[in-house]
Amino acid sequence: MDQSFSEPDRKLLRSSHRLDQLWTRFKPILQQAEDWNLGGITDSEVKGIESYIRQLHEIDENSYNFRYETTTKGEPSIPDKERFSHYINIKLFAESMETLATYLFGIGEVFHDSFQIKCEMEAEAQADFYQDYSY
Repeated sequence: MDQSFSEPDRKLLRSSHRLDQLWTRFKPILQQAEDWNLGGITDSEVKGIESYIRQLHEIDENSYNFRYETTTKGEPSIPDKERFSHYINIKLFAESMETLATYLFGIGEVFHDSFQIKCEMEAEAQADFYQDYSY
């Protein structure tokens, strides 16, 4: 489950909120999770997440419009709110985002727990090794 990131990837992860770019880096990791036996993440679930992300990106490319009322220039982040309110069902959007956030949080917990187990196993193996070969 070791995953190395290049310096440009690290910079992107620290500075960007573009879901399309973040997803491009995370998707291969998520697809490998099935090989690691981390809870049976299916191809259809990956496609479902990708669909959410693609739809959000189409509406809000830099992931600012839904987080801030105005742009850094003081302009409305959603220029035509009246037209936009007819374009999106806020209740359905909120429910969908809650579902996605819950699912991604769960995936994060699985990754975290797996990493903790890996660290504990390595520490235990290292302690056993030094105990067996200490003089």
